[in-house]
Amino acid sequence: MASFTTTESTTVNELMAAAMTRMTKLWDEIGTSETDRESVSNSLKKKLAACVREVEEAEVAIRDGKIASIQQSCEMYKKKATMLVKATTTIDGKRENENLTDAELRTTESLNLITEEYKKVVSVHEGLLEQLHTLYITLKGKDEPFESKFETIGEILSEKREIDLREEIKKQEKEKNDRIESRQKLVSEWEELIDEMSLLPKDNTFDERMQELHKLMEDEECPQKDVEVPIGLTIIDVAAISHRVNELGEEKERRLKLITELGQQITTLWDKL
Repeated sequence: MASFTTTESTTVNELMAAAMTRMTKLWDEIGTSETDRESVSNSLKKKLAACVREVEEAEVAIRDGKIASIQQSCEMYKKKATMLVKATTTIDGKRENENLTDAELRTTESLNLITEEYKKVVSVHEGLLEQLHTLYITLKGKDEPFESKFETIGEILSEKREIDLREEIKKQEKEKNDRIESRQKLVSEWEELIDEMSLLPKDNTFDERMQELHKLMEDEECPQKDVEVPIGLTIIDVAAISHRVNELGEEKERRLKLITELGQQITTLWDKL
């Protein structure tokens, strides 16, 4: 039987023509009837159609995949370029006289370039946002909501947004430093009052926490002026310390008044003697 061979230069039409020539020669040699020849031809046509359809479907899938990839690249580029506030936020899809493979490569490259820039900017903004949220928690408490403007990274990652974040951080850091200074002053006043009145911190739960706070803040090896336990830097925390200092101040005044009254009574009694 003759071998059925092809070369890279053989076209589909040439291949089919050569196949039918060989088949006809075989049929003539066999003496195949016209009916049988037609039956075999029809079967061959169906198999060929199925093969072509399978190949065509695969090629259509490749085409549609490239079209979808180009569209996705354009959409993602626009989204990231808009967030970065670029002057131009769009890229061309398939250009005129450009095949899909070249268009896919071009749009993917454009997307990759802006994605690298996007990742760097996002990293900066996320770092600033994390720093700001830490300050919010320190100053407001972990259960309090963040400022709505700085609750999330947001949809705009412009230079102005970065400047706003840095300004807010600067503002909150100043507030934190002010509270650290205020708390330190109050803790010093508390210590003086406790010592002056010879009070024992263990006799008062809040004073016990104050004593622990004082030790941490005044540690010789590693003083922690901004420590957040056992008493933090929220307005409620600082107000509680202030309230305790006021209580001790009032107790001191009460004792001084009592001592003065007792002194006057003793003086009166002494004069009577």
